[in-house]
Amino acid sequence: MKILCLIDSLNSGGAQRQLCMLAVLLKERSYDVEVLTYYDYDFYRYFLDKANIPHTTVAASNKLGRIVAVRKAIRHQKPDVVIAYMGTPSLFAELAGLPKRDFALIVSERSSNFRENFATKRRFFFHRLSDAVVCNSFTQTKFIAKTAPWLVKRTTTIINCVDICKFKPADVQTPADNEPISILVIGNFRPEKNPLALVEAVRIVNQNLPQKVTVDWYGNNWFKNGSPTKDSELYLKIHKFIKDNKLDDVFRLHNYVSDITPLYQSATAFCLPSLYEGCSNVIGEAMACGKPILASNVSDNPRLVKDGENGFLFNPANPQDIANAILRFSKQSPAQWKHMGQISRQRAEKMLSPDVFVNKYIELIEQVTANRKRL
Repeated sequence: MKILCLIDSLNSGGAQRQLCMLAVLLKERSYDVEVLTYYDYDFYRYFLDKANIPHTTVAASNKLGRIVAVRKAIRHQKPDVVIAYMGTPSLFAELAGLPKRDFALIVSERSSNFRENFATKRRFFFHRLSDAVVCNSFTQTKFIAKTAPWLVKRTTTIINCVDICKFKPADVQTPADNEPISILVIGNFRPEKNPLALVEAVRIVNQNLPQKVTVDWYGNNWFKNGSPTKDSELYLKIHKFIKDNKLDDVFRLHNYVSDITPLYQSATAFCLPSLYEGCSNVIGEAMACGKPILASNVSDNPRLVKDGENGFLFNPANPQDIANAILRFSKQSPAQWKHMGQISRQRAEKMLSPDVFVNKYIELIEQVTANRKRL
């Protein structure tokens, strides 16, 4: 069976990472897999090359041209199944099937911003042209049931997976009581990641526990050739707040790095203060590395993080509540931190295993292709 995986690019995003992992996992199960993109970014190209998965990028200068180019590429490759990740690629695949589709189509809903607006309703309307809609969070599935009940029968939930062999606990000693608590954050400097609230929370914590807690945030600062762009405004605000409040040794900003496993392994805990999330890749990776999690009480985060068991949840809109969660964590002993990390690892192995992930996709692929044969 030939499967074509469609996404905008191979850039360094969570959806791109998950699609490449799916392609590799399907290839390992003896499916004939190819990947199609329409933007020429190759951050994850090595991942596909290593697995000998063909990758094609179609070129076009505008949206209409991309629709036509994707349509031609799909029809030329003649796949049995197309799996599209993200909203626009899903729409392109749906339009490519008109007026009559000769391939099974699985589209995805990976949005973490659950707003019932025109764009959302339009996206859901076109999902009528698909065979199945995969949500990567149970929160998204519930949102579809409320907003687009006509999609319920073709909607399923398959949460993200984590490479639990790559992301694993390090064989290191538990930190001593007198060592600073090192909190890691990985996420681009965007408003939805809520960095200003976290830095304010750390300022509050530092007043109670001077130099006891440090935060290292790794993400894209949106500089170009060493200079800030218009997208760097938030990063610059954070940087100024840190300077003004003399938090330079407490809250440190870093550019994104490609090898993040050692960062997880060396941290005391992982934090993600997002205002909204889908199924967070970085939370899953931190859990697989055996880390306690400090996370926003939003979306599917409570499914991954049980408050008081493998971490603490907080209201991301309230810096004081974020600070309280950090302070609660600081009152635990190193042995309790280690136990929380062990629970995180166990939950990652059970919930985020690649085998669980690909088995669910294979079941869905077989289902939609069988349904099409009966038509």
